This record gives sequence, C-alpha cells and structure tokens, in this order.
Amino acid sequence: MLIEELLRFQVEEIGFRATGTRGSQNLVRSLTDRLSALGLDCVEDQFPIEILTPSPVSLSVGGQCVPSLPYFGAPGFLGRGQDGQVLAYLVELPPDFQPEDAAGKIVLSRAATGDWPGLVERLGATGCSGLVLVVAAGQDDPLRAPVSSFLHPDLTSAAAWPEMPVVGIANSDAEILLQGANSGQQIALGAKTQRIQGVGRHVSAGRKNDADGPETTWLICHHDSAYENPDVPAATDNGTGVAAVMAAVTQMVARDGFPKDLRVIFYDAEEYGLYGCLSLLVDLTGLSDTTDAAPILQRLSKGDIASSYIRSLPRTVIEVDTVGRGDVLDYGTTAPDLVAELLRANHLGSTFSRIRLSPMLGNLERMARLLGLAQNTEFHFLTLESSPIVHTPLDNMSAVNLPDVVRVADFLADLVPLLDQRSCQN
Repeated sequence: MLIEELLRFQVEEIGFRATGTRGSQNLVRSLTDRLSALGLDCVEDQFPIEILTPSPVSLSVGGQCVPSLPYFGAPGFLGRGQDGQVLAYLVELPPDFQPEDAAGKIVLSRAATGDWPGLVERLGATGCSGLVLVVAAGQDDPLRAPVSSFLHPDLTSAAAWPEMPVVGIANSDAEILLQGANSGQQIALGAKTQRIQGVGRHVSAGRKNDADGPETTWLICHHDSAYENPDVPAATDNGTGVAAVMAAVTQMVARDGFPKDLRVIFYDAEEYGLYGCLSLLVDLTGLSDTTDAAPILQRLSKGDIASSYIRSLPRTVIEVDTVGRGDVLDYGTTAPDLVAELLRANHLGSTFSRIRLSPMLGNLERMARLLGLAQNTEFHFLTLESSPIVHTPLDNMSAVNLPDVVRVADFLADLVPLLDQRSCQN
C-alpha cells in the first residue's frame, strides 16, 4: 500500500527530516521522482534560512543524569543561541519571585508556555545562572523540546536574549532535581546550539505551465520534521500528511481527475516558526540580506518591500497536517456554509464518524493573515486529533492508524477537484 510505503520510507529509512538535513534532501528527491513519474511537471524552490543544529544538553544532580532538551526561543526558527556549562544550586521559582532569588542560581520553573520568553529575559537580567523549564505538564507526558513561536507578539529578536543555558524537562523528573537540591547538592547544567546558513526546499508539481497564468488551487502540506530533537520520527507530524497528499494525487492522476489548475506543494520549514509559509508568500531569495522573519514582517507592515517580492495566492488553498489517527476530521475553513453544502451535495465524508467544521486556521492562512495577504483566498485546513506525542520520540509508526490516513487520502481525492471547480467558476 502506497501510504504505508511512504510512511515507512520517511520514518524508518530516512528518519530525521528537519530543514537543511540530509534526510530532508533525500525526501525532497524522492517526492520529486514520484511526482515526475505521475507525469506532472515538478519544480524545486529553494530559499535561504538560518538552521539550528541542536547539540545534546547535559543536566545532572549528584551524578544522576536527567533527560532534557534545549529551549528554542523566539523567533522559533532562529532559536536561542546557547553555549554554556554551569554548576550552581537550584531554586524553584516562587509565585512572588524577586530578582535576588535567582542571582547565581539555576531556576526551576513550571511557568506556562506563553510565559517562557518573558521569563528568560527577566531571569537573565537578574544574573541567573540557568533555567530549567517543566515542559511536559502531565505526570506521564513524554518530554518534548520547549519552543516559542516567533508569532508571539512581544518578541522581535532573539539577539538580545541572555546566553544562559535554558532547557526543558518532563514533570516526572522535576522531583529528582528538587530532591537533590534539598539535600544540598549542586546542579550541573550545560546546553549548546549552533546556527548555520542553510537552504529550505519546497517541491511543487502541476499540469499547468506557468506561462498560462496562476493556479487557482493549491494542495499543500509541510514535509519537514521537528528540528529540536533528532530522535523524533515525526510519523504523524507530518509523515502522514505527506503520505495522504501523495496518495490523493496518485488517485486523481490515475482516474484522469487531476485538475489542470491545481498545484501540489510539499513545503519546507513549517517547524521553524512557520518560516516556510513565509517563503511561500514572499520571495526570500530576493531579500537574502536577512533570514530573520522579524525585520521582514516589520518591512512588510511599513510597505517597505516592493510588490514584486510578494507572491500571489491562489483563490483556494487546501492544507493537510497531522492526519495519523482519529475518526473525527477537523476541517477549518473560511467558508463553512459552502463546504457543508458541498459535502452534502456530493455525499463526501461518510467514512468519518464526524466532520467538524470550524474557523481553525491552517499554517499558511495564519501567516497570510499576519502579512495582510489572506483577503482574496478561501482556505481549507484538514487535520485529525492532535496528541501530546508529536515532537517526541513516541511519534513513530505505532502512533499511526493507517486506515485513518487512507480515509483522509480518499476524501482529498474527491474533495480537491470539487473545490478547484468552484475556484475556476468564481
């Protein structure tokens, strides 16, 4: 079965598929070969990006190592540069935090995700030696790397952040550190990341020659895996999306139902704070003086970027992300009434126990709205239930229910031509 073959190829043969890695290049090559074999015209679109290469962090107390991952702050695709090794006493951050509580200490914090960026800045100003964030709230939740998106409204640049080590741990390991601290032991903490200039790669395919005019419909999904941890197989997020979209494209071609105005895009760098979405909307190669989204967004808001660098969106965008398990299809759209009537009239979606229409935003729509470019496009975003295992080593083949992915692929093969037909008529 094509879907299982594609999933196993991504997860078991390639493995780590973060932007700029050899695994990503291998996947792009395979996607290009598969699309070309279907008789579609393929294009690989490259764009500059600053890549984070995470190194293993070290966290221990009394010689006992505690699993941890480095914090990638905002902007999410640039992250916090870290290069430090400290030995200090641990203190849990009290509700009535005072600057003198943190000076010279390693601080343990259970702050909510949205509070992390400001917390790093405040603690850095106090002379804090390091910060340990409890990132898996549930007692049995798997450890995932702490990340803050660059879309956080209070953050414009990572450059001014303090260079103290900041790492994340699971809730179950916090007590180990606290027990050691209460017995008078110091905590050893080290973290390091590097930034290198890299290249992101989108793969797109269609039947329409660019000279004939813009496409009316995009079918898109991101192909990169989480960059924070090389041990993440990324089966559901987003190996399943890649497999479902490719299977749907294969079906449409086989029954001669691939619309001439459709372009399929497997895009890169979604995990880098939606930077890949930005590159679909703006010609970043022409703006190669920076790989930081913050100044690009600022220039766009001021009208300081020539319109020639702004790419046109089609009338319809259909995005697929994380469709590995679940019988309820979450369908985010800007046109819920029209979609509901389309599904009823064509008897689509009966294989799901429910299709839940909502204003949920897809990744590209989120970025397009941020840039003020979403007004003339109808967006559709398809996903199945999310899970705390994404971005963790547990996101492997056992996390996927193959029949659910097949249902999504079959649904797409029927839905996409109908949506494209509406786009052409409007």
